[in-house]
Amino acid sequence: MNYDDILNLINKKEEEVKILHEEILDLKKQLGSLKIDNKVNFTKEDKIKIVMDYFRGRNDVFAFRLINKNNGSSYYMPACINAWKENVCNLKMKKKCNTCQYKVSQPITKDVVFNHMYGDKTIGIYPLLEDNTCYFLAFDFDNKKNDKSIANEVLAFVSICDLYNIPVALERSRSGKGIHIWIFFKKK
Repeated sequence: MNYDDILNLINKKEEEVKILHEEILDLKKQLGSLKIDNKVNFTKEDKIKIVMDYFRGRNDVFAFRLINKNNGSSYYMPACINAWKENVCNLKMKKKCNTCQYKVSQPITKDVVFNHMYGDKTIGIYPLLEDNTCYFLAFDFDNKKNDKSIANEVLAFVSICDLYNIPVALERSRSGKGIHIWIFFKKK
């Protein structure tokens, strides 16, 4: 192509861009005039199902988050059907839970998940299934120094996932200082 051909092509493309900009403005006007009710009204059962479908783990066991009253630290303890029962539960008798002969794991239920969702009781699930597979991965980026050092780490991680077309979900951690990244699988 010679100089005039290139100049003509540039002019033609600039005219196409101008037409596209006008079309975009027109579409934005049309969009603005539409009244769309984008609220989705999920039932309680719908919400629980969504959470349980994404955060699938073992159904036979889960853990409650507890706070140490002496120092304020948190920890998780497996939920037990016999927890705090008189003359049965080691905790009730001021003994260690892990040595209890009556320890029976409590299965996770929709009510347990609902109470977790609405802040009544924080739970932890066991994502690693008995066949050593899982339905999701969680990555925890902590910012213990209160600086912006994790921003680059999170951005790098998300960029690599994007490069390989791996969708991710991000959330701020409970403390507000960290980031959790979730990758969900359709199959285990």
